[in-house]
Amino acid sequence: MGAPIRWLLARPRIVDVVLAVALCAFALANLSANDNPGGPVRAADAFAYLLLAAQTLPIVGRSRFPRPVLAIVAATTAVYGALGYPLTAGLLAVAAAVYTVEMTERRGRATAWIAGLGVAILASPALSKAGIRSNEFFSALLVVVVPWLIASRLRGYREQVAYERERAARAAQIPVIDDEI
Repeated sequence: MGAPIRWLLARPRIVDVVLAVALCAFALANLSANDNPGGPVRAADAFAYLLLAAQTLPIVGRSRFPRPVLAIVAATTAVYGALGYPLTAGLLAVAAAVYTVEMTERRGRATAWIAGLGVAILASPALSKAGIRSNEFFSALLVVVVPWLIASRLRGYREQVAYERERAARAAQIPVIDDEI
């Protein structure tokens, strides 16, 4: 790993700021490029841009406050979907928040938070006049499930490596008695 990457990884707050700004810029650009007032989704207006900013910028606090950030991101995403805006614009913020909660919280607590807020996000388009659009439903489902599965697997791998290291350290401290009779 190069020195710039090590430097950056040692500063999680800087990573969070860069990630939040990048996600916000991407979401706003995505909404601008895909504005479709003639389709079943609601046309982008100033409130849509405000909600997207409220959905992505809380990622700044994900390292320090993972559950509140997930709650804010999920709530603003649910409101965004319930108002009929296209969900896909800001779903990457949901992925970042889900991944962070799974990596930092206890397993049961993380799963409960992710499942509860994931259901709210997935159900929110049903409240809009446009209804549930299958492409957005599956995109939202993947954005909740895939980061959760990746983080869960990575967490399990890290726990296994830590266990193996601890076991090797204990084995190195215990003298082996070679009984030759």
